[in-house]
Amino acid sequence: MNPRVLFVVSNLWGSAMHRGYEMAHLLNASVCQCASCNASAFDTVVHVKFPCWRLRHASRDHIFDRVDNYEFDMADVPWIRTEIVPTHHMANACTHRCVVIPHHMNLNCSIHPRPWRRIRENPVIGIVGTDVRSTTNMVRLSLLDYSVRYEHMGHPCDFFDAIDVAVVWKKHSGVDIPTERFTNPIWFNIPAIAHSFHVGYTEYVHAYPFVCASLWSLRQRVRDVIRADDSIVRSFSLLRREVTNDVAT
Repeated sequence: MNPRVLFVVSNLWGSAMHRGYEMAHLLNASVCQCASCNASAFDTVVHVKFPCWRLRHASRDHIFDRVDNYEFDMADVPWIRTEIVPTHHMANACTHRCVVIPHHMNLNCSIHPRPWRRIRENPVIGIVGTDVRSTTNMVRLSLLDYSVRYEHMGHPCDFFDAIDVAVVWKKHSGVDIPTERFTNPIWFNIPAIAHSFHVGYTEYVHAYPFVCASLWSLRQRVRDVIRADDSIVRSFSLLRREVTNDVAT
């Protein structure tokens, strides 16, 4: 008999929706909010981003899906024996049994059918993330030669449909974050250039031509992508194959 699995979330943030409600739907499992859960009928409880202490005696197996909560100390929850992390780098710090599960693709935006033709004609650069505008002024200045768009909360497909090259810059001071900002545009057949500070972006074998660590190298990478020689086109095709295999549901 298959184990009865319950996903437990503590809010309605994006992480709770993505890794809690959506994962429960994909796996035909159950989901509830920590404050109102009754887990007595379940064999396994998956705690999304934050442990739900009130359920610590409710099942045989407890799993902690860290999402981006990389600073949480597992010593504080001895009743949890398994961790889920979104990148291999985070797995290196696991102190318990550990499973790497990247963020699955959960957007239904259009796939760009012929990205290189659009890029050569009149490229639009998109800065990914609705919470990065205040930290990307220098990025915008480094791309003055191009038309630049920012992502807006609640309208991801309008953003991805309108851009030809994505820029995924440094989000904050933590190196460990899930990789969906990098993988989402690639899924839609949009070349993406990411900051190498966030280690997960560099874990794909064919990511090297599309990651960098400075504004100068960002400009160079954008130029390389727009020039679209055979090497870049081939590298992106291989990277996209990696990404789609990794994040498909």
